[in-house]
Amino acid sequence: MDPLVEQMEIGLSEMLDLYHELLDLSIAMAKHLESDDWEAVNEVLCAKEAITGKIDNGQARVEELRTDLERHLELEVFSVSALEEHFHAPELSHILNQLMDVIQQIQATDGDNERRLRQMVANVQLQMDDLQKGQKAAKAYQPNPPLQGNARFVDEKK
Repeated sequence: MDPLVEQMEIGLSEMLDLYHELLDLSIAMAKHLESDDWEAVNEVLCAKEAITGKIDNGQARVEELRTDLERHLELEVFSVSALEEHFHAPELSHILNQLMDVIQQIQATDGDNERRLRQMVANVQLQMDDLQKGQKAAKAYQPNPPLQGNARFVDEKK
């Protein structure tokens, strides 16, 4: 097998491992969101960001390999089927299928997490609005309102 294809398989395997880590973090985030553990959610977000950076670097390496393979095989467009015409690479196809499956699982889990998080933020905003309305109402019914604080004129001589 061509060394470029082997490097591509290794690069994609490493990315598959990173995507599995990302999936595990997405599942962990769902659990932390259910238990309202905001600190853990923040930690998971930071960990996901670090892994995303590694994935970006891996994608750049795989992209370079893909370009080299296109040039080496004189392909107009890179595809697994075009690659398999030149090399027997069932492992590469298998890795790509696994990558697609894991990415779909991540998208589904992250979509659920995002909806849950948006709902939680909306609930917090409603609670804050209710609190502010209550504070305004309590302030309006104070027996001796403060002279300072409101931008309106108070005629104290009357």
